[in-house]
Amino acid sequence: ESAKGVFAIAAVVNHFSDAVVRNDRFFYYHLQKGLAHRQLRQWDQARSELENSVQLLPTADAYYALGTLAEQRGERSAALEHYSRAAQSQSPTGQAAQDATVRLEIPTAPGKYLAARGVLDGNNQLIVELGNPTRVAVADVLITVRYADSQGAIRELNRRFNGELPPGQSTRWATGLGPFTSTAAFQVTVDGARAIGAN
Repeated sequence: ESAKGVFAIAAVVNHFSDAVVRNDRFFYYHLQKGLAHRQLRQWDQARSELENSVQLLPTADAYYALGTLAEQRGERSAALEHYSRAAQSQSPTGQAAQDATVRLEIPTAPGKYLAARGVLDGNNQLIVELGNPTRVAVADVLITVRYADSQGAIRELNRRFNGELPPGQSTRWATGLGPFTSTAAFQVTVDGARAIGAN
């Protein structure tokens, strides 16, 4: 922030501080004061005002801001809880909270968000299809294929998709495995991924 910008934000804090003195039961004053404190990187004051705001009236904006503060502190579960509450809104803030949730959860629960399946080509060779139905770009997707070999032993093939998979996109590749008699002969799972970008 430039000095002029910091001064303007500090003026917003002062304005809403005066408003809170006049009426401390109106959520909006606490919300705006908390958001201004957050812009000034005054984390404790921001958190306090945002918590006051949701006590008076739970809003997506306040919960989302609380989620970003919790995430900055490394409090992943608290961040997810706040984002989850904000994500219930159909507003742009609610969508941002949904994306933040995906971004935080995808490294530990990639199969919850990414779709992978195996299909057979004309020669009954296994093709893996990977889709990203989220609004968050991902990379380093780890796919695991489990199958029984000709002796009946369970085998596992791990393949990492190193490229970026943009939101709403899909890709496919030949595994070199097969021939299989049916799609019941193998299992395809997503076991790792990394979200690209920040909230």
